[in-house]
Amino acid sequence: PINLGLWDTAGQEDYDRLRPLSYPQTDVFLICFSLVSPPSFENIKTNWFPEINHHVPNIPTILVGTKLDLRKDRETLGKLREKRMLPITFPRVFKWPRRFHPFATWSAQRSSKWTEERV
Repeated sequence: PINLGLWDTAGQEDYDRLRPLSYPQTDVFLICFSLVSPPSFENIKTNWFPEINHHVPNIPTILVGTKLDLRKDRETLGKLREKRMLPITFPRVFKWPRRFHPFATWSAQRSSKWTEERV
C-alpha cells in the first residue's frame, strides 16, 4: 500500500517558520507553478529550491505546471504582453537542474474536463 499525504503550504509567509517542520519525513516534493505567471516560476529558483535544498538536500522534486489552457488565452496573453512577459515554455522548464523532474502539466479546461499533457 502507498500512503500519500499532501501539504499545501501555498508559499504564505505566515508559514515560513512552520513549513520546514514537515520536510524531514518527505520522500518527494511537488512544486506547482503557473505556466502563465513567470514570477511563480522564478519563485522556484529564488525561494523554493533554496529552502528545500537547505532543509532536506537530495530529495526528488517534481515541477508541476498549471493553467496550461491559459497559455493560448487571448486575454491572458494580452495581460502578459502589457508586463512584457511570456508564458512559461516547456524548453524553459527543462533548462532547470537535473534535481528537478518536470513531468506533466495539468489544466482544468473551461469545459470542466481535466486534461493532461506530458512534457
